[in-house]
Amino acid sequence: HTVIANLVREETVDVVQGMEFNDGLAAWHPNGQQLAVPRSLYGEGAQIWLMDQDGGNGRMVTTEPGMGHSSLVWCPCGRELAYQRSPISGAAAPALWLYDPQTDTHRLIMENAFLPSWLP
Repeated sequence: HTVIANLVREETVDVVQGMEFNDGLAAWHPNGQQLAVPRSLYGEGAQIWLMDQDGGNGRMVTTEPGMGHSSLVWCPCGRELAYQRSPISGAAAPALWLYDPQTDTHRLIMENAFLPSWLP
């Protein structure tokens, strides 16, 4: 369940907004205006959602209920989002992928890998 807290104004915003989602660890875009959240309905794999900093304009950018998407991390320039993609059943190994929001495309980076990160 993702809740954004503004400590200056002492306000919180529930970005789930009454929907029946289970949220994972969110990743803030480097510009601070957008975040990516792995979000699942119970029993399905987490899908990646992008939304504005207040939780508005949410849109799902992966649509694979049999796959879980996690470990989201934006590149320092904010151009791409790296993530781990894993089947929710079976023994298949996870893989690392990149998502480009400008072109709305996903690209496999490496199979049998997990926990993406960016180096300087």
